[in-house]
Amino acid sequence: MAETIIVTGGSSGIGLSLIKILINKNYKVINLDLKPSGIDNVIEFLGDVSQYQFLKNTVSSLEINNVSIYGLVNNAGISQKGDFLYNLTEDDINKVIQVNLMGTIYLTSLVLPLMLKNGKGSIVNVASVIGKVGAYNNEVYAASKSALIGFTKSLAVTYASRGIRANVILPGYVETPLIERAAKSSPNETAFYKELASRHPLQRIGKPEEVAKLIEFLLSDDSSFITGSEIPVDGGYLAR
Repeated sequence: MAETIIVTGGSSGIGLSLIKILINKNYKVINLDLKPSGIDNVIEFLGDVSQYQFLKNTVSSLEINNVSIYGLVNNAGISQKGDFLYNLTEDDINKVIQVNLMGTIYLTSLVLPLMLKNGKGSIVNVASVIGKVGAYNNEVYAASKSALIGFTKSLAVTYASRGIRANVILPGYVETPLIERAAKSSPNETAFYKELASRHPLQRIGKPEEVAKLIEFLLSDDSSFITGSEIPVDGGYLAR
């Protein structure tokens, strides 16, 4: 029987690329996002992944229908408002933490019992290289992504004996709507992309499918001896 994977933020960027790969490999996929993925055979739950009640209702619905969950990919994330920390409002700060960190903690806490019932599961959290080294005007975003690393490692050591693996990936800059919006709001879009590319030894930014392929590997039994790992997929960004 095909295994079922939950993906958050699966309607664009890395999440959308991942869903396409998973469907092609005959997984059953559940997408949690504000809008549908547009991919056939994907089960869609539309809502805000930072809201506990939405997540609880979603998981309760799956449990009632005896849906067996094998994999969870916490991919949804938003960027920090491009301003100095002292200019950010309480809402600006809370929104980043709620989506990038708390949504992941909430959903994982709700899905874990279903995985434990199966005695098997793989969790992949999508952090960022910024969670390791920081970035200009990105204090809150960096904090949220750094916290995901510690959260994932703790999951790994707590649940390894019960068949659950947990890993966190650290993408570099990737061609996603988040980056596209930043580029369009910059004074010079071409210069923006050139500068981003220069931060990576490979001299380019990543493609969503390059990250998605790593996530699919970590979900699969091919990675059965990998847990508690933080894995860069960053064109050498962290090796500089």
